Amino acid sequence: QAFKGYMTPGDLLIFVSYLKSVYKPIRDLGKSSVRVSRAYVSAGRIEEVLAIEEEPRDAPNAIAATNLTGDIVFRNVSFAYDGRHRLLDDVSFHIHPGQKVALVGPSGIGKSSLIGLILRLYEPQHGSIMIDRVDVRDYQRESLRRSIGLVLQDSVLFAASVRENIAYGLPEASLDAIEAAARHAHAHDFIMALPDGYDTILGERGCTLSGGQRQRICLARALLKQPPILILDEPTSAVDPASASMIHDAIDRVQAGKTILMISHQILPDSDFDQILTLRDRKICVSAPREHRVRLTS
Repeated sequence: QAFKGYMTPGDLLIFVSYLKSVYKPIRDLGKSSVRVSRAYVSAGRIEEVLAIEEEPRDAPNAIAATNLTGDIVFRNVSFAYDGRHRLLDDVSFHIHPGQKVALVGPSGIGKSSLIGLILRLYEPQHGSIMIDRVDVRDYQRESLRRSIGLVLQDSVLFAASVRENIAYGLPEASLDAIEAAARHAHAHDFIMALPDGYDTILGERGCTLSGGQRQRICLARALLKQPPILILDEPTSAVDPASASMIHDAIDRVQAGKTILMISHQILPDSDFDQILTLRDRKICVSAPREHRVRLTS
């Protein structure tokens, strides 16, 4: 149009300038859609965090959980996450100090929720939970948790040294105490075989170790605190038979003076438990090992 005389060179220059001014906002609009999508996902994550319920606060006159013997009593306990659909309904049982007890039931039945009640991650809607004849709500939450050793099914390890991973719950522990806990957990020998021993840096989530090795380090971490109550959530479900045997042997060796609660989907007939708690239909069935073996056989 400019060559034919319909437009002056000045008109063409102004048109190109306007076109450039319009193009940039349109291009930025495309980038903004990507930013909006990312912001939407981030907002969803923030909403999940904000939706997390605050942990129950300590009572003003809460006492420290010290020198516990490991006596655990559930008295008519009912619990539901939403307050309506109960996972546990009128559950009662008594674990005496120093007993080794199995908690059995299929996945999703409420075993981990029951453990969460002991740790005061949740509060029951009805009933009471007593440890050493004191309601858990009357203990200082942090001191109660320091008195309980916990080994989860999924090993939680950090990209730090073996020593730091074992001492995570007790950072002031000496190297001698760390080594003693590792020996009890049958972890010392393989740790010493690592390039830098206890100073070897592990991969994220312990990816440089086998499943059995990760679980034994987590067991050493729990034993380092010398807790009067030890809770094990499926400690051998994802390890090889040799590692499972060492973990069971380690548990047997440290059982003296400790109350041990082990969660499992099923119990072998020759297992040596003082009690077997079977969670079924929101209720607890308490049986002695001999009664349980009879049911398994039949």
